Amino acid sequence: MKRNKLALAALAGAALAPSAPASAGTLELAPASDWELRTYDDKCRIARDFGAGEDAVTLWIDKGGPGPSVNLTFIGRPMRDPYGPTVRFAFAEAGKAERNYVKVTSSAGRPVLVLFGVRPMDAVPELPVVDLIEPDASLADEEVDLAAASASDTGVSEKLVAERLSGIESLHMEGAIIEPVTLEFDGFGKAMADLATCTADLTDRLEGQGSDGWTPPEPDGQEAWVREIIEDYPAHLLRKEEEGSVNVRLTVGKTGRVSFCEVTDFSGPASFNETACLNLIKHARFKPAKDDEGNPVPAFWETRVTYAIR
Repeated sequence: MKRNKLALAALAGAALAPSAPASAGTLELAPASDWELRTYDDKCRIARDFGAGEDAVTLWIDKGGPGPSVNLTFIGRPMRDPYGPTVRFAFAEAGKAERNYVKVTSSAGRPVLVLFGVRPMDAVPELPVVDLIEPDASLADEEVDLAAASASDTGVSEKLVAERLSGIESLHMEGAIIEPVTLEFDGFGKAMADLATCTADLTDRLEGQGSDGWTPPEPDGQEAWVREIIEDYPAHLLRKEEEGSVNVRLTVGKTGRVSFCEVTDFSGPASFNETACLNLIKHARFKPAKDDEGNPVPAFWETRVTYAIR
């Protein structure tokens, strides 16, 4: 998997952002469907509908590879006419996180808000500290043979993740949207475990392309599309003189276009995530990966986007 670095420098100031409108009471939406797992060539998705009528909201949670981050997509009339640069959201009772967002309209004409690089596990309280037991004198001569040991991986077991995420019973969002919205959850841990299993299978397919004769994706006209990205430094972060970097994993489709963007790590404000992914999806072009028979195939490509004021 190829890794690259794109350095972005802010060269100009930005206009002041408008203040957010006053909000009404919170719109609380109960589930209107079960969690549904969907599999695509470039991602896995769990989807669920909430509420009914004009208040109905569809939530997509997308994942395209290993790691703790997911992309959230909210679809429905409550997402209409966002005003201001940021939204605030929180899983369960966790503290609210402030983020930039991407707005668009769905093929059915419904308003859409998208957040990139969200980490649901960050909302889960740390595991309780286990009380230490009193030492047992009979164990003084106990030995451990490390020759028979096995090393752990760096992740958390899917079972433990499912158990911890099962404690998340809501997702709240406010800020740029007209009125705060709370989506009420159940079965979240099981749904996220299914998403993780699907993503593991997807990763095996996309990373398993590296057989003899396989060629990875290559940037096409990179100088031109990097220039497009450089020109879009988030205005509200530039005004605050904020800097940061975003590590992303792109899925490059058979046509050479970026079909999915996933944040693998970031430093600085998380609001850089949306700008980095949106611009890479819009502007980045590649010569697609090819299998040993010369057929285009989807594959990963990684890079780091660095935002610095110079």
